[in-house]
Amino acid sequence: MHEESLMRSVINQAEAIAREHGGSALEAITVEIGPLSGVEPQLMQSAFERLVAETRHARARLTLNVVPLSISCEQCGQQSELVEIRFECPHCEARDVHINAGDNIILSEVVATVEQAPACEAVQTGCGRE
Repeated sequence: MHEESLMRSVINQAEAIAREHGGSALEAITVEIGPLSGVEPQLMQSAFERLVAETRHARARLTLNVVPLSISCEQCGQQSELVEIRFECPHCEARDVHINAGDNIILSEVVATVEQAPACEAVQTGCGRE
């Protein structure tokens, strides 16, 4: 399944980010998905639930934000959000447009549990002893 492969990559990226910052178990992941990303949000959610079910991330939450398709017109310079996937400027009807957003899958936020060392381990001398 396409979404499962993508979600596995997202989870791997989130784990790497968490480790880089001293985190262990993932608590929450936020992913932005555009209409041209080629994925179905419901299938991404299902894949996430299957992949984390029996891992240390079993309590993690996934938030999927569907972002609109955004373009800028090379002719008139206007930026627009497209409701209909039609590559034409809604202001001047030019077809020379550039996609700004809505064609990607973006890992936008990672929240992880950070294990803190006991105070005695952090202090080299004394550690509460006289």
